[in-house]
Amino acid sequence: MNIDMSSLMRRSPDETNALVGRILDCNRHTAQYGLTLDPGQAMALAETRENALRHSGRIEFGAGITEKLIMTFCDSPYIYMQSVLKHGYMAARLSDRDLASVSDQLMELLSQKAGELTDG
Repeated sequence: MNIDMSSLMRRSPDETNALVGRILDCNRHTAQYGLTLDPGQAMALAETRENALRHSGRIEFGAGITEKLIMTFCDSPYIYMQSVLKHGYMAARLSDRDLASVSDQLMELLSQKAGELTDG
């Protein structure tokens, strides 16, 4: 049996619309943190997710992780630059090398957190 993997990675318009609806449903919870997405932003997020899956060769079964990530990070003080500045974390200007190092550490942390969410 030969399975066309590219067809497994493509979402139908109905599946994409369902994901957009689930993303918009997150607004009920995230609004209390000042984070809401409009339909266009939710569609852009769904399309970006699909492109990332296609380019990485990953396949998600079921609802996937998008809503879990939204709900996990919506209350983070680091979502908005104003919050970061308010908390004084950007008091010192970072060199390009330091910024790259911090970005790398942040991506590692996000990857670990995403792994925990998919395992749990």
